[in-house]
Amino acid sequence: MALELDIILSHIEAFVAVVDRNHEIVYRNRSCKEEGLLQTPDVVHAIDECLTLRRGFKTVVADAEAAGSGNSDNSEVAVISGQYADGGFVVVSVTKSAPAADGADKLSMIANMSHEIRTPVNAITGFSRLLAESDDPVKKKRYVEQIENNNRLLLNLVDDVLDAAKMNEGELKISEREIELNELIRSVDASIRFRVNPETMLNYVLGAPECRINTDPERLSQILFNLLTNACKFTPRGNITFGYEVKENEIYFFVKDTGVGISPEKQPLLFKRFSKQNDEIPGTGLGLSICKEIIGRLGGEIGVESAGVGKGSLFWFTLPVKPEEVIDDEIAEVTEEPVKPSVRHHRHTLLVAEDNESNYLLISSMLEDSYDLIHAWNGREAVEMYQEHKPDLILMDINMPYMDGYEATRRIRQISDSVPVIAVTAYAFSSDRARIMENGFNSYVSKPVNMERLTGEINRLLG
Repeated sequence: MALELDIILSHIEAFVAVVDRNHEIVYRNRSCKEEGLLQTPDVVHAIDECLTLRRGFKTVVADAEAAGSGNSDNSEVAVISGQYADGGFVVVSVTKSAPAADGADKLSMIANMSHEIRTPVNAITGFSRLLAESDDPVKKKRYVEQIENNNRLLLNLVDDVLDAAKMNEGELKISEREIELNELIRSVDASIRFRVNPETMLNYVLGAPECRINTDPERLSQILFNLLTNACKFTPRGNITFGYEVKENEIYFFVKDTGVGISPEKQPLLFKRFSKQNDEIPGTGLGLSICKEIIGRLGGEIGVESAGVGKGSLFWFTLPVKPEEVIDDEIAEVTEEPVKPSVRHHRHTLLVAEDNESNYLLISSMLEDSYDLIHAWNGREAVEMYQEHKPDLILMDINMPYMDGYEATRRIRQISDSVPVIAVTAYAFSSDRARIMENGFNSYVSKPVNMERLTGEINRLLG
């Protein structure tokens, strides 16, 4: 009977193995060739839990590259399940099937996202209730900070899911145009500073006085912002330095920190989907895999270096660029503080085009102490009020009645090509961002509006 069972198991396309408490394979059928798949961290953890709790597990995803087999073909993905057997063994079944693996990947993503989304939503709901019930100004300020932090986390999760979905469908868009790299670095610096821990110093390095390259600025900013956000999470005190260097045939970007560091065994897994350096810190584990996909689409490479836990880390990536696109790359610049705007002797006037009353009240609450505001309810009024008041800067909603933000900006550009116009919009796809930047806008801020991001862009454009 044992021989007949072996014959039956050997004709199953999936491979079957029996693993003991020491993770030794005591039986395997003839299909079982890539033993390394059973040694990946997630599978080892599942087997240990199975043995401890005497139960089974389902749909753990592993791949040949992660197992160190040298096969980096993405189709070689395995769906692994196991069942506890009397005597302290686990019967493991491995199916190497791309469709099944895709399904398991999606199930894993949904389960992971459900947990990650519930965490900030719970915090937002709880602190909102406490805020409404408290009269203590110190406590109310702390509650508001917690609500803002979790709201920011929730938006990041949504962005990651959208990008991951586009990657699955092959719809991740790249829109290249010529940019001045130093301007982009300064913009990223202004946006990330509010996330830096109080005991951490943030610096940036410019590899040339001027550097014009063709790339996707939105995607490049996304990559830098993602790497810097991670650096802020894992550097409670110390230094974070980011920037670029001009090399012969490429631009070398880096984000270096003196934070908690990364163990050698975790470094090869960081750019895998759902891989997280620390499970106690919120996040989907999608950010670095998205960065890798984008950089690959831009023709570059990405990597990580760390001497180990407690010794900081260096994330780097490259983008190909022709040498003639770099102007005078002999001088580098380092700054430890954001550029402070010059002292003004008058208040700037901002035109806010927004058809939703609540949204306008929110923006006015953020800005009315520092600027004189005038309000247009739609694109048509925005054009008329610009002609009448000649404001210093315009905040333009996109989706408005009578005339949308695109048409209003086109008409204003016929009058002035110098007035700064910032799109303030709920449209957040990369294709929407590309369209915004191609239609006369100087910048954009997505809704829900982040005050630091908005004021940072206003200060930058007003000089």
